[in-house]
Amino acid sequence: MNRRDVLRVSIDIDDVIADFVGEVVRRLGPPADWNGRNLIEMFPDRATEVRAFCIDADFHARLPAVRGARVGVEGIAANARISYVSARLPAFADLTREWLLRWRFPAGDIFCLGRFGGGKADCIKLQGASVSIDDSQVALDEIELLTVATPIIFDAPWNRSREGLRM
Repeated sequence: MNRRDVLRVSIDIDDVIADFVGEVVRRLGPPADWNGRNLIEMFPDRATEVRAFCIDADFHARLPAVRGARVGVEGIAANARISYVSARLPAFADLTREWLLRWRFPAGDIFCLGRFGGGKADCIKLQGASVSIDDSQVALDEIELLTVATPIIFDAPWNRSREGLRM
């Protein structure tokens, strides 16, 4: 297999490998609506606090890894070139790299797009990824609509009604 034929897989960070919502729940309690398409819909009465978490570098740096995520990503990386694509702020790229190293995730390109609720599909297309693993309803909709990659749904309470390949 030559370099061009290598499978490329795009992996979301928050709530796929880093337990963002889990940490929000630990701090704020359960959401008002697990079926919300984004954090604001899930925690409508705590929107100010949720927005603050999204832009807090320390909050992101201290997130725990999702149980089993490292082993899963290692399995993917053994057979594919991986990249990490996130809606995190671009200023969080270095702390995200440090987080990945601390939790011993396989190396890969890191893209912190700073677009909450969209914009991942263009990045995934530019990378030439043929598979994208994400939990976000908005990102999954965008990836499917633009047919840039095969979306794999990382199972979470907020996307259980969604049809498709799941892990």
